[in-house]
Amino acid sequence: MEQLKNATSARIWIGLDDKDGLFDMNKNGSFRHEQYRWQMPQDFNLHLFYIEKDKNNEISLFDGKFTLKAFYTQGHTSGSVLYYAQDERLLFVGDTAFIDKIGFRDTPNSGYDEQKYDNALKFIWNNFDKSTRVYPGHWKEGFELKELENNIEFMNVINK
Repeated sequence: MEQLKNATSARIWIGLDDKDGLFDMNKNGSFRHEQYRWQMPQDFNLHLFYIEKDKNNEISLFDGKFTLKAFYTQGHTSGSVLYYAQDERLLFVGDTAFIDKIGFRDTPNSGYDEQKYDNALKFIWNNFDKSTRVYPGHWKEGFELKELENNIEFMNVINK
């Protein structure tokens, strides 16, 4: 990890309420999966940038050639963030929504709140063009937002 950080000078953007999960496998939930357990060492010098609620969180990459808007939605976790590349119409939703189901709810230690999760799903549906390409954290990626109309679980939340 140290070599990767030094070679790329990679920056990590994370929801402010999720930062502790980087350093504690009990908080990030990876303790449940032996093969995927991970946590950063406390002294690991990360280039962390925190996404905050109610702020204009715009991220400029590659000397301003690529811009992301970050939305603090608190869906999958209390610090969940969506990243949107407006010019390209790409939406990165993490574990909040998938093509065939809503995302992971009730993850231990995630700060899960049903109302906030529902609001995050409604935010996705109501604030982006339906031709936007959606990139979840797992499984099918790059599907169009309008394809979520076929996701019964997702649409049940939208129509509440």
